[in-house]
Parts: sequence; structure tokens; C-alpha cells
Amino acid sequence: MVETPRYSADLTGNPLLFTETRMTAKMRCAGSTDDEIAEEIWEHNLYQYNGEGSSVKEHGRY
Repeated sequence: MVETPRYSADLTGNPLLFTETRMTAKMRCAGSTDDEIAEEIWEHNLYQYNGEGSSVKEHGRY
């Protein structure tokens, strides 16, 4: 018998981060590597959103 996955509200409980995804896409199109993008985001605290803590720095690095 196939087990039905338990319901989770993870997707609705987290912001979709559209603006941050768009920023990342622009950096990729400009030729930045994954490491360069991660460093830029981390150094300039570019991913900020409302929720528990308001920035990537408060959540830790990956």
C-alpha cells in the first residue's frame, strides 16, 4: 500500500522570495558564479524578508 504524505504548510509558511530570485537571476545573467553570488548576498545582506528574523545573516549561512 502506498503511504500518503503527511500534510505540511511549509510552502505557505515561507515567503516565495520573488524579488530575491530575480536579483539572483540578474547576477547569473551578468556572468557571476555561484560562489560570487553567495558572497555578494552574504556581504551586502541582500535577502531580507519578514518572518522569524529578518535577514539571511540571522538564519546562518546555508
